[in-house]
Amino acid sequence: MLLALVATPLWAEEGTSEEAKRKYDEGLAQYNLAEYGQAIEAFKESYRLSHAPGLLYNIAQSHRLMGDCDQALRVYKNYLREDPGTSNRGKVEDRIAEMEKCGAEKPVVRDAPPVSEIAAESPPVEPSAIAPLRLPAVPLARDASPQNHFKRTLAWTAAAVGLVAIGVAGYYGRDAMQAADEVSERYRERGTWDDHLQSVEERGGSSEFRAAMLGGAGAVALAASGILFLWGHYDNDHPVQARLHANGQMVLSWTF
Repeated sequence: MLLALVATPLWAEEGTSEEAKRKYDEGLAQYNLAEYGQAIEAFKESYRLSHAPGLLYNIAQSHRLMGDCDQALRVYKNYLREDPGTSNRGKVEDRIAEMEKCGAEKPVVRDAPPVSEIAAESPPVEPSAIAPLRLPAVPLARDASPQNHFKRTLAWTAAAVGLVAIGVAGYYGRDAMQAADEVSERYRERGTWDDHLQSVEERGGSSEFRAAMLGGAGAVALAASGILFLWGHYDNDHPVQARLHANGQMVLSWTF
């Protein structure tokens, strides 16, 4: 299902769209590397150029993952104010409640702002030459929560264990086949059963049992790994696509 939301028309000077896209890509790369402070700065630059509300969500996510509950709370609220009809509103409201609880549990320490930050800001200047901003469709950053990282790590571990178990099972299976061949060949040659053949047969039976057990365990581990991968993938926040139509309207869409 694809849900689309239309924000207010956006305009920028020629070349701004390319710079906004470049800053977005830079922020996304930093986000995926868990360098959230640098991701925030890049997302902010992209937002200043494009005013795409979805970038506020990315900024809030980055603050949350840095543990800055108060700033994340403010930006989540700003996101809903800029895009009140967003289809992931329920998820964002859950994050707001989570950040309010987190902020209440931490002591508030406020430092005086630097003198340079107290100076009155001049009003923004309208661009002299304007053109519709058209950003290509790009996914906004997903929620890289610690729970999902744990699921992926567990999935990789299960996959590694499964592969090792299957490899060892293959070794024992081959040993069981060799033992069976040796018993058959020597019995045909001598026609009598002795202690040596008995020990080879016992070794083959033991290897066959180990191969079956390890092969089954390896298959179960690989199946569990696949389930954990899928679980971690679909438990992420759904990706957001951002587009601007030729009429200058920003369209955000979530794919479910």
